[in-house]
Amino acid sequence: MACGHLAEDARRSWSRPVELMILMHHKLLPYRGEAENLVEPFRRADLCDLTRGRPLLGVERAFADALEQRFPDAGFRRRMVQLVLRWARVHPSSPLPMVRV
Repeated sequence: MACGHLAEDARRSWSRPVELMILMHHKLLPYRGEAENLVEPFRRADLCDLTRGRPLLGVERAFADALEQRFPDAGFRRRMVQLVLRWARVHPSSPLPMVRV
C-alpha cells in the first residue's frame, strides 16, 4: 500500500527504502544493508516505542519519560502483551511471526 501511494507522485524513488523500513521494523538485531541510514533509526524508534527505550537502547530515563508524557502509549504496550500472550497460547512452539532476527 505504501509503495502504491508513493507511486502516485514524485516520491516513487522512496518505494524501496520505505518497503525496507516496513519489513525490518520488528527486527531484533541491528539492520545492515540497503538504506541502512533510514531503516536502522526507524527500527530503533519502533523498539524504543515498545520498550520505552530501556534497557536495550540506552535511552535516558528523563528523555523516555518526556516522550511518554508528550506521546502517551494509549494502551499500546498493554495490547502488545495481550496479543503476545494470546499468540503463545495458540502457538506455543512457534515464534512470533512478526519478529525478525
